[in-house]
Amino acid sequence: MAQRMSQSYLNPLEACNDHPCETLTGLRCGMTKKLPASVLAYFREQGAKGGRIGGRRALVTMTREQRVARAKKASAAAVAARKRKAKKTKAK
Repeated sequence: MAQRMSQSYLNPLEACNDHPCETLTGLRCGMTKKLPASVLAYFREQGAKGGRIGGRRALVTMTREQRVARAKKASAAAVAARKRKAKKTKAK
C-alpha cells in the first residue's frame, strides 16, 4: 500500500462562500445545525470505507517499534478487560 499523503484542509471556521459543504447541506461551515439524514448516511458510508482500510494502512506506515508498542497496548487492554469481566461475574 502507498503511504499516506498529506493534504491541506480548509479551516471550517473560516467563512466560505462556494465551499462543497454549503452546496451539499445548505449550511455554511461552522454552523451548529443538524445535517439532513441523507447526508449523515452518506458520511457514515464513507467513514466505514476508510475504517476498513485504516488498520492495514497504519501498519504499513508504522515503524517496527510503533507496531510493537501498539501490540503491547492492545494486549494490556485485553488483559484488563478480561480481569474486569472476571471480577464482574464473581460479584454476581
